[in-house]
Amino acid sequence: MRCDISLRLILGAAKEVCFSSEDPSSCADAISDVVRQAMEYYIPYSDVPVGGSAHPWFNADCAEAEKRKHSAFLAWADARDRKAPDLSSKKRAFNHAAKSYKKALRKARFDRITHIGKKLSAQPSGSRAFWFLAKSVEANFCRPTLPPLVKPDGTLAHTAREKAGLFASLFAHNSRLDTSSATHRFCLIATLQCPKFA
Repeated sequence: MRCDISLRLILGAAKEVCFSSEDPSSCADAISDVVRQAMEYYIPYSDVPVGGSAHPWFNADCAEAEKRKHSAFLAWADARDRKAPDLSSKKRAFNHAAKSYKKALRKARFDRITHIGKKLSAQPSGSRAFWFLAKSVEANFCRPTLPPLVKPDGTLAHTAREKAGLFASLFAHNSRLDTSSATHRFCLIATLQCPKFA
């Protein structure tokens, strides 16, 4: 239920945010931001803590950054609903909190990897403890965040750019936006080629 409401908030803002300019490049940037934001919230990925010891690197700093991000999102959504004059500052605060959350996750994972690396270097290679740690590293840190996706031609999309292009193509295909306007048509075409997804 919360997912549906939040998704409606994001997509509801898409028309007024994405097509507020006559410049196709601005429209393409806005569309890619909305699609990326929706992907960030609603596509499961390995950085989301499941709870327990599934992610031993998820520490108190990560939890605090996650709370700040969620709080900033709620403030931005509320300001949007009220059409508050400080909407842009709330959006900036949310973007800042989201980036801080990602930085906290990266730092915690890096610290954990460094700690395991030090333990690995202290173990004799080939020992049982060495292989246990090596498997732990492989299981926790070497999986892609999204599995490969199937393209319409049957091949697999492996890279982030291919996956983002596939999502953008699907968005453009299923979009109910008025494509009779040249500006909107160019925006959707530009979204498919947008380098910001890389």
